[in-house]
Amino acid sequence: MSFRFSDPLALSAGAGARLVLSLVLLALLWGGVAWARLA
Repeated sequence: MSFRFSDPLALSAGAGARLVLSLVLLALLWGGVAWARLA
């Protein structure tokens, strides 16, 4: 797998993907904590 770090579009896409993934993981964690408190 080769990545061209000189491509700004690829860099922004990679950063966006990591941001979305981190937000999804945070939402799942927050939901799990809220469900555990309600249960």
